[in-house]
Amino acid sequence: MHQPSPGSLAEVLMRAMEQSPVIVIITDPAGLIEYVNPMFCLVTGYSSDEIVGKPSRILKSDVLPSTVYAGLWNKLINGEDWKGEFHNRRKNGELYWEAATISPIRNKEGKTEHYLKIAEDITRQKAMEAELKEAEFQRDRLIEEMRRLAVRDALTGLYSRRAFNDELNQAWQIGERRGLPLSLLMLDIDHFKVLNDTFGHQVGDQILIETSHLIRATVRAGDIVSRYGGDEIAVILPLTGPEETHRVGERLLYAFRKNIFCRGIHDLHVMVS
Repeated sequence: MHQPSPGSLAEVLMRAMEQSPVIVIITDPAGLIEYVNPMFCLVTGYSSDEIVGKPSRILKSDVLPSTVYAGLWNKLINGEDWKGEFHNRRKNGELYWEAATISPIRNKEGKTEHYLKIAEDITRQKAMEAELKEAEFQRDRLIEEMRRLAVRDALTGLYSRRAFNDELNQAWQIGERRGLPLSLLMLDIDHFKVLNDTFGHQVGDQILIETSHLIRATVRAGDIVSRYGGDEIAVILPLTGPEETHRVGERLLYAFRKNIFCRGIHDLHVMVS
């Protein structure tokens, strides 16, 4: 097999770097740039004359933490290769990402005389990854919202009828297994259809919202409040016997008697049965 002469081999290697589709940079041990290939110039906007002799930190964007560069130099000083990603700055100020490998180039005695960096512009891939993550984030938010709507009534924020049935079944089974009391209150807003027809659906919605707030503020934190139907509110009272349930009902009726709904607009007195 024909072996190229040292001179022709050096020429081949130089052409390979000049025609390479990746970025090639050679620096001295202090990090001063000695050589850049045309791909470097294309990506960064710097010409070879502008960049040779300058410190490689001229490309730093100050976006990456200093620990990245400290780890890089620690490896290189110890004679090891470094692989990672840089967030660098082009000549025009734009930021770009590159995936890079930096290797020491040693002389015959094993002393590092140069560093060789081979890198690839991955800005487009990073942008696509960011768009994918954003799409996944929006998808997760949509799924979570759908789950929330399945559990919560959109208007009042109370448990939906479906979620109420699940909670009731679970509470009932626990009570049955352990012999614990469980009570249920069903409340209807008095004359709700008349209020809707007289003042409009917007006022009707406001009454429902205020009703939900009033009930949640009156019952215990562990009680489960659900919008069971149009103007029907169901309250599950775990660990509650008849006497305590009666007292909860009295507290609710008292809260409604003293509350003014749509205050400052219609000042309505609303009761529940």
